[in-house]
Amino acid sequence: MELKPSTTHIVTAAIAAGVAVVVTTCWRRHREPAPSIVTTTSTDAGSTPDEGCKPDEGYKPSRSRRPSAEPLAEADVEDDGVLLHGRAKHDMTPEMLARRQHTDPLVSLMLDLIDKYALPEACAIAEDLIADHLEAVQHRTEPVTELSTLAPRLVSNEFGRLWQPLHLREALIDYDAEAHVTCRQYVPATFRELRNICNLAQVRPAVAAPLQLLTFDGDKTLYPDRETLSADSPLVPLLLELLRRGVALALVTAVGFDEAGPYEERLSGLLKALTALGAPDALCGRLYVVGGQCNYLARCLARQGAAVLEMVPGKEWRLPEMQRWQTAQLQRLLDVAQRALLDGAARMHLAGKVKLVRKTRAVGLLYEGEMHRTTTLMLDELAVHARQAVREEQRTNRALASMPFCAFNGGRDVFVDVGSKDLGIASLQRMVGATPQSTLHIGDQFTLTGNDLLARRACGTLWVDSPEETAVLLAYTLRMFGVAVARCASAEAAAPAAQ
Repeated sequence: MELKPSTTHIVTAAIAAGVAVVVTTCWRRHREPAPSIVTTTSTDAGSTPDEGCKPDEGYKPSRSRRPSAEPLAEADVEDDGVLLHGRAKHDMTPEMLARRQHTDPLVSLMLDLIDKYALPEACAIAEDLIADHLEAVQHRTEPVTELSTLAPRLVSNEFGRLWQPLHLREALIDYDAEAHVTCRQYVPATFRELRNICNLAQVRPAVAAPLQLLTFDGDKTLYPDRETLSADSPLVPLLLELLRRGVALALVTAVGFDEAGPYEERLSGLLKALTALGAPDALCGRLYVVGGQCNYLARCLARQGAAVLEMVPGKEWRLPEMQRWQTAQLQRLLDVAQRALLDGAARMHLAGKVKLVRKTRAVGLLYEGEMHRTTTLMLDELAVHARQAVREEQRTNRALASMPFCAFNGGRDVFVDVGSKDLGIASLQRMVGATPQSTLHIGDQFTLTGNDLLARRACGTLWVDSPEETAVLLAYTLRMFGVAVARCASAEAAAPAAQ
């Protein structure tokens, strides 16, 4: 007897086939090799892509084409390369990647816009939304704007703010000259590409400010993870050139020591290069290290012809609010964080795989087990659990209510530090006379469990995932110095003619 399939069987088979197609497609995308980061080697800052695919440089969207205030659907996106802590994208499912990628509010806005608009138009819309919001901020506190409605996290003070207009149109032109991303008809811009475009867009106004202070994270920004800045690093000559141009440089790291030796080791290549030049005071005096997020400061100086680091007493550089911190308050905060970290480790069966580390202004767990695809997620869980525990204590303990702290996943460890990088950067700004608009911070940890995220409270930030990307941005920054000088010269030449 012939068996006829029932309606239920047919529907079930169709659903199974559809799921198989989706899984196969995601897996194929998931396994694609990551292209190398695009370098900006063109000598003309206004260079355009090949004919036939260049974005409209003069395009400005009409107000009627602006996105509505309705929440935009989250994009189903994947990263196209190494993301966080040196881990390849196949260490996470596409869903996990999408969740991580949406923790950056600026890139998240761009991802939402390219769902509805072509990339040049999306850049133009975002640039105008940001400019309109910043103009409104000048006239009233926390204004309700299109940007604040579409992307509230982008303008929230919890994780920082926008400090100046972003030149997204020009950044796209420069990036497209190498990547030719606007030539693609069917494949939209990826998270990595949008991140790079947003980075370039923040370099331009900072250089025009002009740029006075450039700060860096250490691992995966200035040097490979768990290594140091070597003398043969391609970053060294770029850093020296920035020093020559009057830009103060600082390593701002979670590594906390009250002695200069560990910091000298991390910057050994740059210190050797300065020594080879005779350790000139004009260059050495512009190099700093902030350790423990914001708790220690070392400065570079010349000693017997060699460039060395020297610790600076806290009373000479700490902000007034930092000098009011009481030892009892610090220890209570760390006690709460320590208990939360240990409880969380026990809950996730990590008690035998972690080692407790307690310092004067930090407490953390070092992960000593084997790394696997869920390790990062488990460390993220520990960081968020500790953060929530400290916040709960702050709600009930008035003495701790205003005590700043940073809970973060460092890749193979989780720490809770007193203070955060924004305070360290603000202290440096006061020392060197820089403003948030004339400062940039470069780092690799801008997820919700990263310790670079709070730097957005003090200045513009650039998100990289390797020293190679940092080198590209530094080269682009130096190139923009040339553009800024040329524009100033043109303006000065035009001024007499206009009178």
